[in-house]
Amino acid sequence: MRKLILLTTVVICSCHSAVKEDVQLPPISMDSLFNAASAEVEKEAAPIKFTVSQPMQLGAFIVTLAKSSEYKTNNEYTQPSEGMRFYCINVEYSNPTSDLILDANPLQWKLYDSEGYAYEMAIADSKEPELKMASINPGNKLKGWITFEIPKDAKPVKVQFQPDMVNSSNVEIDL
Repeated sequence: MRKLILLTTVVICSCHSAVKEDVQLPPISMDSLFNAASAEVEKEAAPIKFTVSQPMQLGAFIVTLAKSSEYKTNNEYTQPSEGMRFYCINVEYSNPTSDLILDANPLQWKLYDSEGYAYEMAIADSKEPELKMASINPGNKLKGWITFEIPKDAKPVKVQFQPDMVNSSNVEIDL
């Protein structure tokens, strides 16, 4: 991505610099810019694959997708939208260290269906205990449910966990 930004900057700066009339710059097509961007995206590492109940060692911490299930709430005020349903995952964060603090966040998780559509945490009634943002002290664990609102006919196939919201690296868990 940095190469694309640098290339774009060079192109923009080249267009605005003083040029003698007898010097012509070669044209740069949108296709060449798109191809450069695509090549950079393809170089990013593929996600690491895990399965349900398989602990993921991420740095010093351990994260596990324990199970997943459909969820029906009894709360009449927080029902899914028309044509939608709730689907939940149960995750566990473990901090086996003696000196580091682990941050847990339900926004680190996305659910994908068989057609490749992604769903983020729903703001809805959740299966209890609901996973909330928290800091986990050394030697402690945190476990909770994350609820997603998905179409009734969607087939959940995987969950993506992105431990660092700034970095694009992630892991995937097949359901």
